[in-house]
Amino acid sequence: MKIFKIILSTILLLFTSSCSDSATETDSTELLNTLWVLKAFEVNGMLDIPPDDQVYNIQFNEDNKFTGRNDCNNISGNFSLNLNNITMDNLTTTEAYCGKESLDYRYFEALIVAEFYKIEKNELTIYYQTNSKLIFIGE
Repeated sequence: MKIFKIILSTILLLFTSSCSDSATETDSTELLNTLWVLKAFEVNGMLDIPPDDQVYNIQFNEDNKFTGRNDCNNISGNFSLNLNNITMDNLTTTEAYCGKESLDYRYFEALIVAEFYKIEKNELTIYYQTNSKLIFIGE
């Protein structure tokens, strides 16, 4: 009986490991090589939509690097995924002054503290603090 439990536990462990590997691959496949354009910041249920003349976007590449726009600046860095958890580091940006109405610092800081993501119906949501998220549309 004890051997049966050990064998069953081993089979379940192998099955669970293979399922989580495929879930990671599926999630990252949806995330990668799409230009994600910021639609809104959402904080405590309140939406803040960037003005039409400000561009905020991001593209995640297969080499675990990302690039994008932060209003009038370019951004880049590295990212790593673990299931739906996302970590971004080595973020860099050009340093042009975008104006006092720009959301550039807010966007950049949100990416620095990104925690996890979700993709549904061509919409990427990156959660970055309690009750805070970035909402993107894929192009």
